[in-house]
Amino acid sequence: MPVELILAVFDCNIFLQSLLNPNSLAAKCLEAVRNGNVKLFVSKDTLAEVRDVILRPNILARLPDANAAQIEAFLEDIS
Repeated sequence: MPVELILAVFDCNIFLQSLLNPNSLAAKCLEAVRNGNVKLFVSKDTLAEVRDVILRPNILARLPDANAAQIEAFLEDIS
């Protein structure tokens, strides 16, 4: 019997937590999307919010090794 695909909507916090902590439950949720086990629906508004939050100085300070290209790649990945 085929496994049903899980349909999901993540808020900004899931994306942010997955970026800040690759071992978090949020990161595992995003990995399930990448593995094809979950179908993710993301709105343009959510993507804009994620971009805004990631680019805040206090968040960038928690990502000292991240550069603009990596952040853009992350945003492209979740869209």
